[in-house]
Amino acid sequence: LGMSDSRLGVTQGAMGLGGLFGGLLAACLGERLGLRRGSALLLAAALTAAGMGAALLPGVPPLAGWLTVTAMSFAIMVASTLLVVLLSAAAQRQTPPELLGKVMAFIMAVSNCASPLGQTVYGVLFEGCPAWAVLFGAAGAAAATAVYSRRVFRALEAASLEA
Repeated sequence: LGMSDSRLGVTQGAMGLGGLFGGLLAACLGERLGLRRGSALLLAAALTAAGMGAALLPGVPPLAGWLTVTAMSFAIMVASTLLVVLLSAAAQRQTPPELLGKVMAFIMAVSNCASPLGQTVYGVLFEGCPAWAVLFGAAGAAAATAVYSRRVFRALEAASLEA
């Protein structure tokens, strides 16, 4: 978009605020935020990625693109944080107490190790493809995952309620 570093800082700040807002929202929603909502949160993330892709299409004015990317960055962090809280709570409910530390450490280790791999793949894709195409591709993959995972989240919720 050719924007200044200060605008990038604003966008990164919006992401941080989105994470905080998502955490507060998770605390306020409490039990009403059931596992069955996991696929909806994934779909929300897909839609925000698509919104970012649309903002980067040729012909979109840079300021409008930046504002959209900033708003979508906030929104995707809200959805992502809600999903992480949801899945973490489910893992904690379904894990025997004597294994909880090991299971949570394993989940965090896998997540932390996968993040640089994902960033590398995105870096390669962004180098070789237009940014809007990468984001639309990511949105499509996330939407397909959301649709497929709907049954999985419902089954996890049922198992969580039985535990």
